[in-house]
Amino acid sequence: MDEIDALRMVGRDVAAPDPVAKRAARAAVVAHARAAASPPRWAAMRRFGLRRWRIAAAVAATALVAVVGSGLLPLGRGPDPAAAAALNRAAAVAAVQPAGAADGYRHTKSEGAHLSGVGGGNGIWALVPVEREIWIAADGSGRLVEARGEPIWFGPADEAAWMAAGSPDLRGDPISDTRFGPMPSGAEPGTLQLWPGSLHYEDLDALPTDVDSLRAVIDARAAAGGGANDYQRFIVVADLLRETVGTPDLRAALYRVAAGLGGVELIGSVTDRAGRTGTAVAMTGNPSGVGLERHTLIFDPETSMLLAEEQVLLAKVDWLDADPPIVIGYSTYLVSDVAAAIP
Repeated sequence: MDEIDALRMVGRDVAAPDPVAKRAARAAVVAHARAAASPPRWAAMRRFGLRRWRIAAAVAATALVAVVGSGLLPLGRGPDPAAAAALNRAAAVAAVQPAGAADGYRHTKSEGAHLSGVGGGNGIWALVPVEREIWIAADGSGRLVEARGEPIWFGPADEAAWMAAGSPDLRGDPISDTRFGPMPSGAEPGTLQLWPGSLHYEDLDALPTDVDSLRAVIDARAAAGGGANDYQRFIVVADLLRETVGTPDLRAALYRVAAGLGGVELIGSVTDRAGRTGTAVAMTGNPSGVGLERHTLIFDPETSMLLAEEQVLLAKVDWLDADPPIVIGYSTYLVSDVAAAIP
């Protein structure tokens, strides 16, 4: 299935893209990736304390124009009524949930797998499993424990290329356990510093719960993070839902914002990797310019809590030995609470 077939499946008629524009867009993205000062290490989703790294961190303006002109971005579509109904139901469920503890350390335990590679856009890539547990306080202090498994290869050609390159390290330390002190006065949250740094703490209480006001915040973050389009807005909503200790009112507002996004679709009832039943919604877009991705969120219809998310590449690419759809990342959230202390 190519990019245009995938778009037609989600309900939009798209004219055939100009081949020259497609080649130019892809060439610009690959060139940008190769020009990076150091090879990308982790393509992890943004979470407490870590920012998300994309396969290509940015796209040249001419390449972006070419991609948009080719019809590869899901622009101009209204919300899917079934998805909007499911998200509005989740909002109603969230609104009546009891508020959790406000003081202490946000505590999240998750399991997942994320792209890790060397060599840029056409380099060597694999999925690296990660078990992760984090505690973080409002001052940025906390603890992060991660256990990384052996790379999972997409196909034999990927593993052969890795071995031919001398088996470069794709996972880092198998086990890491890091404690963080509070953020020094005047430091920018989430920025790597010379001292043993602090974690990035999102002040959820500072976010509005009025839907229109929250939508304006999400618009601004989407524009700064990757473009003012509904796919990027969906990613920002996912980032904030991932902060699972947000107030019920905030969670309700986030679901209502998501319900109004063009291109969001209802997958339906699914079972996540932990065996829990949830409702899945998804958005398809081309955030890095190398091919369509589908980002899926799974939430508990009884509590509205985010259970899991998944990224799937829908386009055939020459840097992975696999045919689409290709799972390129997932996270399953097993524990989300507030702890009184760090163990």
